[in-house]
Amino acid sequence: MFDRNLISGVLALFGTRVVSLIVPLITIPFLARALHPEEFGKAIAAQSFGILLSVLVEYGFNISATREIAVSRENKPRMTETLQHVYGAKTMLSVVGGLVFMLVGMNYKVFGGDICYPIFSVLYGIALGCYPIWFFQGIDRLPRFSMIELTSKIVAGFLIILLARTFGTGLLVIIIYALSSVVTLVISSLLIMREGFVFSLKPDLRHTLSALKLGWQMFIFRASVSLYSTVTPLILGTIVNPSAVALYGNADKVNRLSLEGFSALTAIVFPRVSRLLQEDAPAARNAVRKILDVGILLGLLIAVVIWFFAPEIIHLILGEKYHSAVPVLRILALSIPFLVMSNILGLQWMIANGHDRQFNSIIISASVLNMILIYPVAFYWSLKGAAFLSVTTEIFIVICMVSYVSQKSISLWRRAQ
Repeated sequence: MFDRNLISGVLALFGTRVVSLIVPLITIPFLARALHPEEFGKAIAAQSFGILLSVLVEYGFNISATREIAVSRENKPRMTETLQHVYGAKTMLSVVGGLVFMLVGMNYKVFGGDICYPIFSVLYGIALGCYPIWFFQGIDRLPRFSMIELTSKIVAGFLIILLARTFGTGLLVIIIYALSSVVTLVISSLLIMREGFVFSLKPDLRHTLSALKLGWQMFIFRASVSLYSTVTPLILGTIVNPSAVALYGNADKVNRLSLEGFSALTAIVFPRVSRLLQEDAPAARNAVRKILDVGILLGLLIAVVIWFFAPEIIHLILGEKYHSAVPVLRILALSIPFLVMSNILGLQWMIANGHDRQFNSIIISASVLNMILIYPVAFYWSLKGAAFLSVTTEIFIVICMVSYVSQKSISLWRRAQ
């Protein structure tokens, strides 16, 4: 299970995710100085529109379709069928979602009636949501896709820094993001065709509905996580002050950056565990237990390092003006071992075993709990209170997952007969 392909895949995905976080940390401070505040606001709004649309278009297929491809790697007709169904579903979601987002964007006052912003925002969101990373994960060839995406992100960041000050418009930023995403999508799709897979973008209603049913549970999961992980800093901006968004948001980014290596490992291992469960369930159970043990130890180690070196980490990555984020980062670091545990128990065991609905029930409950408590907690205890709530939410998720996977039917700790 742990071989050369696994290591190269982890390194490739880790590099892509780190660059995804580092490029904004470089470009955002630059754009804040190069663009007029109004133009900078348009660029941020356009990118947010695109990312929101991409959640709809992606629809959780990065998990559900990865599992389908992984378990049918020796069955090329079935893989082709999965490709056809997923691409058909994404085509339908792109058309419907694109039209809705275009209408909303055309009436969004921040864009000032400039139709170019919603056009390129929609293009960016559709391309991003259609990335076939799920296929490359399923066939264990993720480095190919990661290199394309990595190159695209670096080139996009370079072009933004090179051209933004000259043109002084936020539209340029979303155009660059949109075109780089389209290039990544086209090249990665051509790579799939080179593997001998032929598919059409034309959706078939019956097959499209089947694919949407396949990805529904994971779509709910993605949407729920996006809700409680992205809404917190926005709420802080309304309750505390606008600068709270930057302080909490950047502290959270640094905290999650520390987990990118482990997240890359679990993303690569997921299709392998799904396949191994079909072939040798006891071996899969032992592998996940080992990953859990190592993950907890690594999570604790990372949390301790961040706690003691938080000032140095904040100053190195964000600069001294974000020193107020140090206590927030220290509190958020307490969530790291629990984030690791929920990732393994949820993704590697519950979802790999097909218990998507129960997994979603836990995540949705945590999201609702977080959304109910965030207003009073942020009002009375500000940033530190919000950070403690985030930690509490992760603890709640882990307690629920441990309770569920301790059941006999799915027990992770059941001994082989």
